[in-house]
Amino acid sequence: MGTVEEYSTKSEAQKAADALRIRVNKDSPRSLLYPLTCEQLVVHYREKELAEDNNNRAYSTKAAYKSYLDNWILRDGGIAC
Repeated sequence: MGTVEEYSTKSEAQKAADALRIRVNKDSPRSLLYPLTCEQLVVHYREKELAEDNNNRAYSTKAAYKSYLDNWILRDGGIAC
């Protein structure tokens, strides 16, 4: 991908990795192989992105996102999308 001299900060390296990932996956997008339902997307998001051991988001952010899911996206036990 590159050297430390080319990407001196973590954010520069992340941007380069993201661009490479997009280029590698452009010919076989996941959504064309097997699209997700809203329910599957919500389940995935809760399990992976809002998991207790996922330190990419603060506890307060996770709590807010869970509240958004429960109160705005999931309604009356069903999915509003």
